[in-house]
Amino acid sequence: RERSGASFDASLVTNFLDGGRPDLTARRRFIEAAVLSDPSGIFDHTTDPYVDRNTRHVRALGRMVRLSDLARRLKVKDEVEFQWLVDAVGDDLPTALHWVMFVPNIESLCDEEQRKYWLPRCKHLEVIGCYAQTELGHGSNVRALETTATYDKETDEFVLHTPSLTGSKFWPGTLGRTANCAMVIAQLVDGEGIHRGVHNFLVPLRDPETHLPLPGVTVGDIGPKIGYNNMDNGFASFDKVRVPRRNMAARFSKVLPGSGKYVAAKVSEATRRIHYITMMYVRAHISHESGKNLARGITIAVRYSCVRRQGFVGDTDEERQVMDYLTQQQTLLPLLASAYALRFAGRRVLDRLRHTEAALLRQAEGGGSAADAVPKERVSDLHASTSCLKSFCSGLTADGLEKARKCCGGHGFLVSSGLPELIGTYLQNPTVEGDNAMLHQQTVRVLLKVLPVASARAKGSRQTHVWEDADCTYLVDGCADLLAGKMPTVPEDLLDLDGLCAVHRGRACRLLLQVGGALRTAERAKVPPEEAWNESLPAMAAASTAHATALVLDTFRKVLEEAERGSSCLGPQEVASLRNLAVLFGIWRMEATMADFLEGGAMGPERAPEVRVALREALRKVRPDAVALADAWDFSDFRLKSALGRYDGDVYPAIIEASRRDPLNATEPGPGYREHLRGMILEGRRRRQEEEAAKKDKGQVKGVTGTVARL
Repeated sequence: RERSGASFDASLVTNFLDGGRPDLTARRRFIEAAVLSDPSGIFDHTTDPYVDRNTRHVRALGRMVRLSDLARRLKVKDEVEFQWLVDAVGDDLPTALHWVMFVPNIESLCDEEQRKYWLPRCKHLEVIGCYAQTELGHGSNVRALETTATYDKETDEFVLHTPSLTGSKFWPGTLGRTANCAMVIAQLVDGEGIHRGVHNFLVPLRDPETHLPLPGVTVGDIGPKIGYNNMDNGFASFDKVRVPRRNMAARFSKVLPGSGKYVAAKVSEATRRIHYITMMYVRAHISHESGKNLARGITIAVRYSCVRRQGFVGDTDEERQVMDYLTQQQTLLPLLASAYALRFAGRRVLDRLRHTEAALLRQAEGGGSAADAVPKERVSDLHASTSCLKSFCSGLTADGLEKARKCCGGHGFLVSSGLPELIGTYLQNPTVEGDNAMLHQQTVRVLLKVLPVASARAKGSRQTHVWEDADCTYLVDGCADLLAGKMPTVPEDLLDLDGLCAVHRGRACRLLLQVGGALRTAERAKVPPEEAWNESLPAMAAASTAHATALVLDTFRKVLEEAERGSSCLGPQEVASLRNLAVLFGIWRMEATMADFLEGGAMGPERAPEVRVALREALRKVRPDAVALADAWDFSDFRLKSALGRYDGDVYPAIIEASRRDPLNATEPGPGYREHLRGMILEGRRRRQEEEAAKKDKGQVKGVTGTVARL
């Protein structure tokens, strides 16, 4: 009933999410089918929830090896297809950080000779690596890392050493049991005894033949976590471990043999910016994947909410679908809209990174045109965008998945719902690659540089500026208007997408100006800069989040505009349904942050009820398409791993079947009965009989129990 009532063709939206062509969807499904039908059986996950962590880890290793075989057999041709293959497995693989962090760092930081040596070994997984930066006592504060790499002139080697317990590497994924090499971030001490700050060193961890830890290396797994337990996040310490001088990543700096003199490499500014871009990819990848992860949880919750019934319709015997309760819609449907919004925003920032990197490569190789020129401000703008989007997308997804679980009632607490594992695995993302709270500062540090240009614009300057064609371009004119006394107002039609984009941009402008004003006031009052910065952190978080919201919503709008121009596989009905989602996302974020709009004068308090009415109207438009919009993500039952989110809606037999598979039900009587329970029951019977006999002897009334007996 739900699917037949949809206003659009879900398969066309599936094509759109897959890249815009039916053949891409067909190829993805072909890859997924190869995993599902694999004769080895290694990818079968029906018993995964019931086994211990060691078994899960070993299974994940087996799946990783088999996945590598499949990649060769299926002739997987690029990163997109490889990601499809990884997604199809539906499980976390211990080698993930090898591809996501270790290899990109070699490509970015090592010189040509080093890349020729290391990358072929990485490609064929002869070398399995990790990125070892975080220490037990330090994470985001890289300058305070304790691990040292001291050059020894006599042997032409670096000596890696962990000087204290808090200097132990702690948390790097793949480090614990899988990696045999690490890109270690350590404080460089050159041959002249000068401390040169943190640099990268390729440090073998385990013997390539036996996989035993090498002399001086203490390494292991950090233990069970909330989730993501297939991954062997590890600890490592180094007791004067020696590596060749050429194991220092040498693209941008090196230490000369013999003298140990530190020399910065002569590279073009474009080459340095390429390195900067490379470091942003992981944050952009987290933003991109957040939409897909949120969509998995929302697909489960939306389908189950349409299957589950609670309460009666009027005086009839017909039970109401849980999804028809407004509170359920108000929780789930904005999250469904968010999944699409985050996916589009993540895809766009990844595309911008690739485009910028390609232009920089052409510049670095001397073949670029004037159009390829990439000013440093554009790279800074990308840094701000990847920082705020990573924070916004991962935070919204982590919170959204938990809301989806709660919307599934008691059954959402079952592991067989698929939600606990999904949530536990995802919860790392607000912390990794920069804690979300810290990333707000990185974002605002860039955005504040826009304010002098905006100030000049407010005074009448119309000169071109360095922030043209950037994500933060809108801040120039927007902040200039506010400085000139022009206040943006909420449009009469609260469901107008262009109007919603404008007011969210206005909110970001106002909050950024608040941060800038507070810092200038503190400076005039001679408040120490660090104290002033610390006092402004909450305002920075608000400004960064507002900027991210504006970017996400504006990207959604641009995606729809491109589709309407006929440059996509979507028809008018599909565009209309997606537009309803974009509007819902915009009005939902407005309602959630209404205080900002009231405080800034964008709307008066008399319009607050209108916002809530508009939100309900947006929910009403999305409700008939909810299941079809979830279906369009095309998650197979195999990938969802959820009794509640089954495509056919037959959830209750699936719940019972999952319960019966639990090893706790394998024997009768159950485990522990003979060791513990039987003795307790028999002893309880003996004591009861003794008490009853004693009561008879004292003449107590037979059969009196409860509070009467106590009196």
